[in-house]
Amino acid sequence: MILSPDMTPNRLSAVTGHTCRIAAVLVSFLVGFSAPAASLAQGAGAPTLSPMERKIRDYVRAHETEQVAFLEKAVNISSGTFNLPGVRAVGRLFEPEFAALGFQPNWIALPDAYRNGQASFQHIEEVPIIEQGGGVVSVFAGFVPGCSSPAKHFSPVLGADVAVHALASLELPLDSSFEHAALLVTGDAEIDGQSIDSMNLSYLGTNRSSVEFKSRDGCRVLLIGGPPFPEKILMWWNFVARTPEEIAQARSDWQSHQRFGEVRYRGPRLDAPPLKRFAPPNPVS
Repeated sequence: MILSPDMTPNRLSAVTGHTCRIAAVLVSFLVGFSAPAASLAQGAGAPTLSPMERKIRDYVRAHETEQVAFLEKAVNISSGTFNLPGVRAVGRLFEPEFAALGFQPNWIALPDAYRNGQASFQHIEEVPIIEQGGGVVSVFAGFVPGCSSPAKHFSPVLGADVAVHALASLELPLDSSFEHAALLVTGDAEIDGQSIDSMNLSYLGTNRSSVEFKSRDGCRVLLIGGPPFPEKILMWWNFVARTPEEIAQARSDWQSHQRFGEVRYRGPRLDAPPLKRFAPPNPVS
């Protein structure tokens, strides 16, 4: 469920967000804040940088002016949480940069038993692929019948990058106990005779044993799925929780600089909006 500024339910619509630039922007952001610790670690006999790490470091240093200019352009767009045109403008700025990486970020609500666990990172060298005459499917999370990703997950889930050739179709088997949704990343695509787009997540429902994608000029589509979530989810500002009390506590912790990590940058820290009231859960949100 998505809550508006006055805490009433809103429907959630998708917000869409060169390889080196965006990688350098992100890496320079991280390297800049971890440099002192890294320097101390090196002095304590920690392993030296790998060739790939040195390559990233050297690129960051060589393109610092370009990275700062790009970040400045992003932060100068008025894009507060409730300023949807501003949020979309930032998405349009970053979209080609992420697309050049083949990057599609996803947030997954974890089951209650796992949602308060330690943060972790897993790198997968290669994801399994399914090749058909009409295109290629890369399964980066979970499984489709006959193909599973090695990525760690905490509940049954599906995440796939579906690339359909021009003037072709591609049919993919599905677990009928899942609900599924699709988002167009590039090109044009249709499902069941209806076009899908990059601004809205197309909900495909449950009880599907397969889905067929068709494209005129070729496309890439993000396909996600999983069992209908049994627990009530509340989303407000940057917080995901189960109850209004958890949302209120998360806001309080953020404002008092507890629990959440510190991010150092120019200017004051962004305050969470004031909480007004929570509306009852809306199943269609």
